[in-house]
Amino acid sequence: MKRSSSRRFISNQKPLRYAQGDAAQVDAAVAAATAAFPAWSTGGIQARSEALDKIGNEILARKEELGTLLAREEGKTKAEGIGEATRAAQIFKFFAGECLRLSGEVLPSVRPGIGIEITREPVGVVGLITPWNFPIAIPAWKIAPALAFGNCVVMKPADLVPGCAWALAEIISRSGIAPGVFNLVMGRGSVIGDALVNHPGIHAISFTGSVGVGRNIAVQCATNHKKVQLEMGGKNPQVVLDDADLNQAVELSVQSAFYSTGQRCTASSRLIVTEGIYPKFIEAMKARMAKIKVGDALAQGTDIGPGASVVRVKNYEEALATANDTEFGLSARIATTSLKYATHFKRHSQAGMVMVNLPTAGVDYHVPFGGRKGSSYRPREQGRYAQEFFTAVKTAYTLT
Repeated sequence: MKRSSSRRFISNQKPLRYAQGDAAQVDAAVAAATAAFPAWSTGGIQARSEALDKIGNEILARKEELGTLLAREEGKTKAEGIGEATRAAQIFKFFAGECLRLSGEVLPSVRPGIGIEITREPVGVVGLITPWNFPIAIPAWKIAPALAFGNCVVMKPADLVPGCAWALAEIISRSGIAPGVFNLVMGRGSVIGDALVNHPGIHAISFTGSVGVGRNIAVQCATNHKKVQLEMGGKNPQVVLDDADLNQAVELSVQSAFYSTGQRCTASSRLIVTEGIYPKFIEAMKARMAKIKVGDALAQGTDIGPGASVVRVKNYEEALATANDTEFGLSARIATTSLKYATHFKRHSQAGMVMVNLPTAGVDYHVPFGGRKGSSYRPREQGRYAQEFFTAVKTAYTLT
């Protein structure tokens, strides 16, 4: 490592320093991953499962320590940091089980005397580029399926959160996986990210971050024939209808917009309120927002660590049209007691994830995550759907 950089954490504690890599370190990491791939990709699934489960167990055992580090570095509250570490552990443990649930198909041929097997194999060496807003959970939901399905990994975290990435890499290093299976290279996206995307030894790129960078990565990967997965921006709407429970709608709006320092990609930035409830909603929202405590991320009682428009519409139809009037489509929410409107919204909302009387942010770790339109590109992340990106389908014929 040739250069180092300091990162000032959000607390009174002494800042720590972490090394930054360059293109030469990317070359070394890809070479190590390439060398490790044959044994890892064809090795026993029990060993993979045990390694991922061990990672999950250590994260759980150290969740308070990791949550505190996350709060210092990223700025969300300590309680949210602990919750994020817990989720990361659950993700690793879920994919420990997926190692043992790899499936395929055996089909008859239309020609007599021939058998067909359809299987999934690892893609190869994958590059993972992760953002700063969820510096433990998002790396986890990329790393865990990549390893579970037999790939080797080179990861570049956001350069604003090196501490969380380093802590996670250290835990992975003690899991029993062979050297070279997982590699961490830290540094600027313009240096490390570009080197990963354009490296001939990288077979796939999974990226979470800004729309502009994501679109550039898509073009580069298409040019170089790399598999690509993108999670980008959102302009997530919350629709509040006249029949909504007022207190519930206000509380969910606050959670959607402001928690995790408002930096979740699923956070809501647009409130769309029908005119019958609009005046009462505005007053109740002002009162609730006045109670939000902004302060030190490590202090007890802080709601938001250091680091919304309301649109009035006539009726549900206008609310739905306004909600869909965006180039993004990640998450959308409706607050209503009407089964009719809830059902219609779930079907006609142009978002990848739809919430009824729940915050726009907050999804389970065992189900697919992703959006539509400009928010996401190619296969979903998380859950069993992760295999769509991290594996390649093979069809094999046998003369019997």
